[in-house]
Amino acid sequence: MKFEILLTNESGETVQLQFPSGQQFEIIVRDQKGNIVYQYSEGKVFTLAIVTKEIKPRETITWTDVWDMKVNGKRVEPGKYFVTAQLQIMALNGESVDKKQFTIEKKVVV
Repeated sequence: MKFEILLTNESGETVQLQFPSGQQFEIIVRDQKGNIVYQYSEGKVFTLAIVTKEIKPRETITWTDVWDMKVNGKRVEPGKYFVTAQLQIMALNGESVDKKQFTIEKKVVV
């Protein structure tokens, strides 16, 4: 399963995004019982420095990830799964932001 997170600067001005670390996004997949079956950041190490990205007017930035749809080496069971994707943005043009505005949740059927 391929995940793509797109962020488009719809303003007429360049925007600066600040991330609290090298981890710029998180993706979590839960089964119908709410159990986490996949988490992008699990087992990864990220830099502990603030990362800044610029997005020019009308520019789109894309983050991608691929999950093999396996848990402990076994393919997940068919059914409904719930995906939460969140950009880890902490500030926009130097102003703090609510992470909820950079979060999306979707249901997928396997």
